[in-house]
Amino acid sequence: ETIKIFSNFEYPRYEAEILLSHVLKRSRSWIIAFDEKKLNEFTQKKLKNFVDRRLIDTLIPRPDTEILVEKVLSKINKDQKYILDLGTGCGAIALALASICSNFNITAPINALVSENNGLKDIELIINQAKNYLFYNGWLFIEHGWKQKLQVQFLFKKYNFLNIQSYKDYGAASQFIREDFPVESVVLDMCNKIQEAQSYISSEIEPNQKLKKLLNLFYKNWNFGGASGIYKLSDVLWIDNVLKTRQGTAVSLGVLLLHIAKELKLPLNPVAFPTQLILRADWSNKKKWLINPFNGDLLDQHTLEVWLKGNISPTAELYENDLYQAESITIIRKMLNTLKSALMEEKNMELALNVSNVLLQIDPNDPYEIRDRGLIYAHLECNHVALTDLLYFVENCPEDPISEIIKVQIHTIEQKKMILH
Repeated sequence: ETIKIFSNFEYPRYEAEILLSHVLKRSRSWIIAFDEKKLNEFTQKKLKNFVDRRLIDTLIPRPDTEILVEKVLSKINKDQKYILDLGTGCGAIALALASICSNFNITAPINALVSENNGLKDIELIINQAKNYLFYNGWLFIEHGWKQKLQVQFLFKKYNFLNIQSYKDYGAASQFIREDFPVESVVLDMCNKIQEAQSYISSEIEPNQKLKKLLNLFYKNWNFGGASGIYKLSDVLWIDNVLKTRQGTAVSLGVLLLHIAKELKLPLNPVAFPTQLILRADWSNKKKWLINPFNGDLLDQHTLEVWLKGNISPTAELYENDLYQAESITIIRKMLNTLKSALMEEKNMELALNVSNVLLQIDPNDPYEIRDRGLIYAHLECNHVALTDLLYFVENCPEDPISEIIKVQIHTIEQKKMILH
């Protein structure tokens, strides 16, 4: 019932599980494992109270809404008079814009927040119809789910829009994984860094010189770099911790630098090289820079070949497609998979489970991710849920040699008695 009430939220089941966990003073894994249990009348009333409070909280603008307002203000002429806010919900965006620019004429008709196809049906309708209402050189801004970037970009292209840009909400996935992830401070820190970088590179005209100055700022002035000494791998993957310590991995440092470069309109892109993430900048003279995100150094062909032979195989060769630009979602998955493995190694299974669930938001039917989730459930002794996931993997990947090992795991779980938390 609570999931239905939260159906307008991006993660209704997660929201419901968090509240139940708080009310029952049980872990989320317990809630998932014993979801058939009935609540007594006192607990139901207590839960309803928290649900009502959560619904009221949705009137407070979220950090991703604040990012949208920031982008609107950065793109439009402050003298423009007319803004139409569709799917307005509580009106947070319209109120924020009106409070900043009193001369705006803002219309915000009340509209249902429930839409088919994860909101894409309404988004397509708005994009399609917008051409009938936009002024010349007008802008259409869309807030969408964090895993819908390619689908929304396709819709804009389908209806002949130009200058299509996407911006990341830092907190979406991280906040889903970690309740204490400080979204507001991360957003503020990054906004400040982008402003500082914009000022720092402004004296240069050529894009390659601008990027050169950005690399100097990032690695020399701000002192970002690869982690050293004794540390937990997860600590150098969490973006908030990387911003605080200035130490990270190739992927966490690369994600930060890529975002700043994109905001500055510099041609920097990710490459999923076989040994680690590297960054690529292409210039008009057909030359390219390949950059090591650990320290900002430029990489040559010899160095890349040494990496391959030392980490993959003595006979490994460098191919052209090893240096192709990767999709953003590929890098996100790489980072999340590394984080999940680190958390499992650190025996932090609750957070590892949250990471696995985020990865399944990206690809809900991935049998290998469902297998990993099953193994995490097994560690948490949520045995009947673990069996469901592990059996799914064996049924869908019977030819994989790992299936035989998973069958042994399944047999072991079946021999155990159900353990109540």
